[in-house]
Amino acid sequence: MKEEGTKKFSPEAREVWEALNEKTRKAIQKDNPFRKDRDRAIRNLGRQGVKFHVLAEITGMSRNGIFLIIHRGEASGADIPEGVNQRLKVLQSAFEAFFNAVLKILSVPKRR
Repeated sequence: MKEEGTKKFSPEAREVWEALNEKTRKAIQKDNPFRKDRDRAIRNLGRQGVKFHVLAEITGMSRNGIFLIIHRGEASGADIPEGVNQRLKVLQSAFEAFFNAVLKILSVPKRR
C-alpha cells in the first residue's frame, strides 16, 4: 500500500488523502484483499464528489478501474443491504401477482 510519505500526490489528491481516516485509506488501496469493502469505500467517496482521477491517484488504480467500480456497483445495487434486497424481492413478487390479476380481469370478455 502506498503511504502518504512514499507517494507524491497532486494538491487535489493530497487534500482528499489528508481528509481520510486511516481505516478508509487502507480500505481503498488497490492491493486490499477485501475487494467488496474496497469497492464500497470507493463508491462512497465517489458519491461524496471525489473525482475519478483523484480516486485513481490515491488508490493506485486506473481511472477506468474506478469508473467500473462506481458504475457497475450502482447498476447492480451492490451497496443495498441484504435485508432491503429481500424486501424488494417480496414487493416485486406482490406487484407481479397484482399485475397478472389485473391482466386476467381485463382479458375476461364482458357480458352484455
